[in-house]
Amino acid sequence: MKILGIDPGLNHLGYACVEKSQQRFKVLTWGTISPPPTLSLPQKLALIFESLKNIINKFSPDYLALEEVYTRGVGNATLKLSQAQALVLLLCGLYNLRFKTFTPKEIKKFLTQNGNAEKQDMVSQIQWLSKHGVLSFVEDFEEDGLDSHKVDALAVALLLGFELGG
Repeated sequence: MKILGIDPGLNHLGYACVEKSQQRFKVLTWGTISPPPTLSLPQKLALIFESLKNIINKFSPDYLALEEVYTRGVGNATLKLSQAQALVLLLCGLYNLRFKTFTPKEIKKFLTQNGNAEKQDMVSQIQWLSKHGVLSFVEDFEEDGLDSHKVDALAVALLLGFELGG
């Protein structure tokens, strides 16, 4: 089973595609889509759409796990994140992908047992899962190349994978 995890954003959208076999996960690809800041909103959305479409076509995920839009009361930021989330949901419809959304707190609690965990705590857990054979990477895993967007995308993909069982 393959799961594509998404941390939505217009300026930085994290993605991670994992393949689950029993209780082990292989990270097939992960990264961050960062459109140039000079692009207009429609151009950013088009770039994100095409990038995600290419990932879906290449890896053929069965499920999509999406981090819910959450902002601290900043209306404009909420609107922009909602546009990115709507784009992801559109792709789910076009590709007939089953999906589930999770709150940031649910994702952090799953990975670290603490819903208010810091990003470094999440990175440490990913390293632990890798060290203990639960998680492997097709590409080299380098801590200095990590950003919060792809870490969140990987965490939400793992959460759905564990939730689905098998």
